[in-house]
Amino acid sequence: MRKSLLLLAAGVVLSFGAAFAASGTVSVAMSGNAITLNPADTNGNLDFSIERPIYEGLVGFDKAGKLVPELATSWTASPDATVFTFDLRKGVTFQDGTPFNAEAVKTYFDWVIDPANHFVRESLYNVIKNIDVVSEYQVKFTLSKPFGAMLYTFAHPAGRIVSPAAIKKYGKDVKQHPVGTGPFAFESWTPGQKVVLKANPDYWGDAPQVANLQFLFVPNAATRVAMLQSGEAQFIEDLPPQLVDPIKSAANLNVTAQPSIYVRYMAMNTQAKPFKDPRVRRALNYAVDKKTIVDVIAKSYGTELTAPIAKQVTGYSAQTPYAYDPEKAKQLLAEAGYPNGFTFTIDSLNSTTYQQIDQVLQQMFAKVGVTAKINPMESGTFSSTVFAPFDKTTLQAVVIGWSPSTGDADWGLRPLFDKASWPPDLYNLAFYDNPNVNKLIADGLSTANQDIRNQAYAAAEKTIWNDAPWVFLYSPYNIAGISAKLNGVFYMPDGTVDARAAALQ
Repeated sequence: MRKSLLLLAAGVVLSFGAAFAASGTVSVAMSGNAITLNPADTNGNLDFSIERPIYEGLVGFDKAGKLVPELATSWTASPDATVFTFDLRKGVTFQDGTPFNAEAVKTYFDWVIDPANHFVRESLYNVIKNIDVVSEYQVKFTLSKPFGAMLYTFAHPAGRIVSPAAIKKYGKDVKQHPVGTGPFAFESWTPGQKVVLKANPDYWGDAPQVANLQFLFVPNAATRVAMLQSGEAQFIEDLPPQLVDPIKSAANLNVTAQPSIYVRYMAMNTQAKPFKDPRVRRALNYAVDKKTIVDVIAKSYGTELTAPIAKQVTGYSAQTPYAYDPEKAKQLLAEAGYPNGFTFTIDSLNSTTYQQIDQVLQQMFAKVGVTAKINPMESGTFSSTVFAPFDKTTLQAVVIGWSPSTGDADWGLRPLFDKASWPPDLYNLAFYDNPNVNKLIADGLSTANQDIRNQAYAAAEKTIWNDAPWVFLYSPYNIAGISAKLNGVFYMPDGTVDARAAALQ
């Protein structure tokens, strides 16, 4: 597989030697506080959003979630998906003046996979066996086993590369002293308040259009809306659907709502009654009016699931939806030995959205004779409860969500449906185990041929959909409020914000 960089086709226009005259500040109001600015140890979209203008990876994603080159100009992958070789962009320097080259790439990924560092993203890259500097601008990764999703894994936000000089100087404290090759460099971090970035005048690509970017930490959604209305912020993320109308009605403000790769669902414990019987699981799918959930919970800012993964994920294969059919649900329940229904408990986080979903599901299940008890929990209790191993689990069903940040079907399926992903190893909360699905997921990793991978994932999605270990719900949109004066800031499908091209009119 060979991918050569076509700069114009990729939407990248170089501006070497361009005069630097950026001015102005763009403020982005975020829904929480930053934890770290080390991509190797980042576990949340808010931090990844702040890191995005600072760091770049070998490859990345465009606005539509498609794979594009960044610091690599081309690459090859062996047919068995065990060797990946990258040709690197020349003439690039880190914001501290350190040259970008193959040695810098090796230094970063060796650092990420060093088990002594205990980085949260080590698991993404620990399949790497060796990293060889072939030449100054060519680097080769040899894996310990075939891993067809590796290119998409390199595009994950954790694959953005930190300066080797910064790693040597700061070590793990890079989290507070980030240095990358991106269009903006780190300026300051006021804990609980904001992170400020400044334009990088030596950036290799299009020159930044503003002098400063600042990310403001504003957990309260109503406050973020007020800041947008007053002009204190030009972009606010995580806009609740209920607060869309005040922004849409303002002449100088806009709402942007884009499909995401996030899925919401109710996982059922397939290893215990009553959900051991697939007829019961299918029955609950027929009992749920997904359109009503999208309309009521998401205020129409979402789409009903038509596969176990969202449409924007590479490897998506559409399935025939479970229609809303309460009579069909009752028939299946009777066939499974539950003509009078049954009672079960739904575990979930105690956030507003998940409690709303729980309540709507409870009402719909009641119409087919099934009683659902709701058990909302704070995050710590929730994690210890639902991620308990099988021999200790009390879980019957859980309402939760998932976003595969690699943009690839592997990370949309393997952590959620592979037998090897039962908690506490990964996130197969349904304790689902279908040997054919396990094999198909493995087949998808055994080659670098995307067509073959897609065929394996399509077959897996069809089987999973029919087995119904989940009640498949919906994919919410990413909703943001934006000033009419702002261009170039947008949501990525994975829910991160890309502000690299921020510009004020």
